[in-house]
Amino acid sequence: MDNLVATKENDYHPSSDITMDEDYHKKTKKIQAETLRCSYSVAFEQVKLMKFSEDSSTPVCFLDLGCADGLNSIPLFQGLVRTLRSKGVDRPVLVVFEDQARNNFDDIHKFQPNLFGDNCFPMTTSIGFFNCTVPPGTVHLSFSSHSMHYLSRPPPCNFITSGLKDTDASGEERKLFAKAAAEDWEKILLARAKELVEGGRAVISNLCIDERGWYYSSTDRGASLYSEISDCMRSMVSDGLLTPLEFEWATSPEYYRTIEEMETPFKDPNSPVRRAGLLLESAATQITRCPLREEWLAGKFDDPLQYGRKFAYTVTSFTYNKLARAFEHEGNQRSEAERKDLLAKIFERLAQRVAANPEHFGIDTVSYVMVLTKTSII
Repeated sequence: MDNLVATKENDYHPSSDITMDEDYHKKTKKIQAETLRCSYSVAFEQVKLMKFSEDSSTPVCFLDLGCADGLNSIPLFQGLVRTLRSKGVDRPVLVVFEDQARNNFDDIHKFQPNLFGDNCFPMTTSIGFFNCTVPPGTVHLSFSSHSMHYLSRPPPCNFITSGLKDTDASGEERKLFAKAAAEDWEKILLARAKELVEGGRAVISNLCIDERGWYYSSTDRGASLYSEISDCMRSMVSDGLLTPLEFEWATSPEYYRTIEEMETPFKDPNSPVRRAGLLLESAATQITRCPLREEWLAGKFDDPLQYGRKFAYTVTSFTYNKLARAFEHEGNQRSEAERKDLLAKIFERLAQRVAANPEHFGIDTVSYVMVLTKTSII
């Protein structure tokens, strides 16, 4: 399957960056609330367990990696600072929001520092979590929720046999993504080992494929969201609205790792990750049921189509810019207006599918929440 591999620099996507929707916080607040509450509580517990020196000359540093527009990080940082102060630690606190420069940090930059508590100093960085994002040995607790499944590079191939998402891929296509994801995972972990102070901790909540084969929006409750979106796009290819090449170019640069794939770097005591002093302290699978589906079942929507359109609107927050990659290939002549119209048609088709079988759709979240600790470097 040599045809799968890019042979020239511009054969595939020029960038693996996926900018979050401008209204990301607004659209995802409901479906993320319980997931974040649970993973934040894990982070707060780590601060309770950690020991902090009384050296007031150096700040305590809390870091949120892949924080989108940063608004979801506010209760995280407030809780971390509150927990720290409850231990009698009065040192200055640096709270660091990390994500792509393309994301909109405007609201974060408008907040007053005392939003997080006294003697706190917020900042943003866009270096990227595949590298050390702050000076080595300065982070006491780092956190990340649902961001590290993205790849550091463009897709290693375009999906031809499936569509859009690695969860539907098989054979050589899936192998290429798995290899790229394994390389990135080691890179991510080594960067965390470099950032953390000795005794520091990282809490990483990764979207994953669990032991049952469940993953984000594909559990025991209905269809795989990504499969359904791919089918919507296929139908538009059949109707002559999208080209086969555009369908292939909607391939997203992301990969949901299995639990085994996430744990592998920690099993060998001579692995680069273990030798960097990073240990897997604990881990647990977290399942959060879709609140939108629960509202539908509780009769809070007027009709199936209202639910379908609300569902599709929510989905745009994390898929719109992925699907827009369909038009990034060299030679695509579609105008901006035409691209927006085609994207709107994809989500309307999704809304109609949901309306036809509402109980079959939900955005259940499947996460693997890992606690990592930094020991001395071997």
